[in-house]
This record gives sequence, structure tokens and C-alpha cells, in this order.
Amino acid sequence: MEKREEAFDAKQIYEHLKQASVRPIIRFEVEKKNEISPFDMKIGGAYYLPEGEKPPVNIETGKELYLLAQLDFSKIPHIQDFPQKGILQIFIAGDNDMAGMNCDDPFDQTTWCIRYYENVEHPDILKDVHHTNCDDSDISLPFSPSNTYVLTPYLDEQVISLSDYRFNDVLKESCKDILPEDVTRYYDLDDDTLDQLYDMLETCNCQMGGYPYFTQYDHRAGMPEYDVLLFQLDSVEDIMWGDCGVAKFFMTWEALRKCDFSEVMYQWDCC
Repeated sequence: MEKREEAFDAKQIYEHLKQASVRPIIRFEVEKKNEISPFDMKIGGAYYLPEGEKPPVNIETGKELYLLAQLDFSKIPHIQDFPQKGILQIFIAGDNDMAGMNCDDPFDQTTWCIRYYENVEHPDILKDVHHTNCDDSDISLPFSPSNTYVLTPYLDEQVISLSDYRFNDVLKESCKDILPEDVTRYYDLDDDTLDQLYDMLETCNCQMGGYPYFTQYDHRAGMPEYDVLLFQLDSVEDIMWGDCGVAKFFMTWEALRKCDFSEVMYQWDCC
């Protein structure tokens, strides 16, 4: 197919996309630190474990899972429908080839899991802390078990990402008054406009809410109800998902409003 040479106004297209799709997000800065409180928001390390609660395990092997992320909603700027209090923890297996992800059933929390504690009242640091003991066979984690990274949240906003399966539909509808009828997809645009839009739109954050980044394709096509990006962690610092990949956790708005994290989709992909 012959490539279009007609140039378009990338900034104007971006503004129309923004008006149609902008969402608030929480963007996290990820910083490696040696000493972090077990109650801080973090990647890896020791974590809050209420008295009487057992550490989560890989149901297939019986080995303890590792903390991937711990988020404290009381310390995060509030965005609509997300909890305003409570600690959310995401755990993944270190003895699983895919860091706990089940390619056949991304909702199966056998080799990974989520825990949510709505009420955390001045926990006793001596009792309510747990650290998974590292094992030489735990080779599938995206980071060294001895490393911990602090998460610092910032309120931000985001326009629909290029890799979101809905992008072309949003482009066609939001820009129908400024683009020719035969421009219905991103790649119908000229090269210069493509390059400019890519720079404006394609961001890969550690974030909560907003739009995901995929290195390959959007796995949610056909599952439009899983529209909530609960958490996304890209390859940053010395965290590495395969070959510079990105991990995502999705759920429905209805489940989020109920703080029901029993049906969450865990997926990561890489280049």
C-alpha cells in the first residue's frame, strides 16, 4: 500500500484525543533503596503481615511467594473509584518460569496472588512484618530478592496509549472533523505525524489507573469490562521483565468499587 505523504497537524490530533480520552492516573517514581520500612509503598522486600495471617504461597509448590508491590491507598492521591484506605499487596512466584503468570489463565491466582487489608491500625512493627527467604531456585523474579524499591506517588493524567486496543476507534471518532474519511487508523497517517504522535502518546510508567503499555499487543481485546489498570510496573532501575517488558494487572470497575480483588488479570509481555 502506498504511504500517505499528506501531512497533518499532530498537536491538533493530540488535543482531540485528549479531550476524548484523558484519564487521571497515579504515576510512581521507582527508586532503589537499602532501608525501607515494611509498611512503605514499595517493590520487593519485607511486607506488612497482620498477626495470625500466613504468608501467601505458590499453591503448586508450597513455596512462599515474593512481594512484587505494596500500595497504601491512604498515602496515594485519590482518583475516582479507587479505595481511599487500606494496603494492597501483589505477590508473585520466584520458582515459576513466568514470574507466576499463567499464560493459559491470567486470572488464576495459584502462582501469584493479591491481598487487600482495608483496615490497618498502627501495626506493631515487631509482629506484623514478614520477609520471604530467598532460595537459589528462585530465578524467575524480575528483580533480585535482596533489592527493595520505594514507590513515590504523583497525581498525573494520561491520554489513550497507542497500544490500547481501542486507539483506532478513538482516533476515528474524535478526529472525524479534522481528518479525511479514509484516515481510520494510526498507520493511515503520514510518517512525520506518526513520529510526533508517538512522542506525545507512548509513555510507559509505573502507574495505577489510566492506559496500559504493551510491547506486543493488547491482551484485553474481547474483554472490554477489564478496563481498570490496577497496577503497571515497567522495566526500570534493575527491574527487568524478560527483555525490557512490562507487567500489568487489570480488573473491572464494578469489582474495584467493591474492593474485590479476587478476579484480577495478570499479564506481562516483552520485546
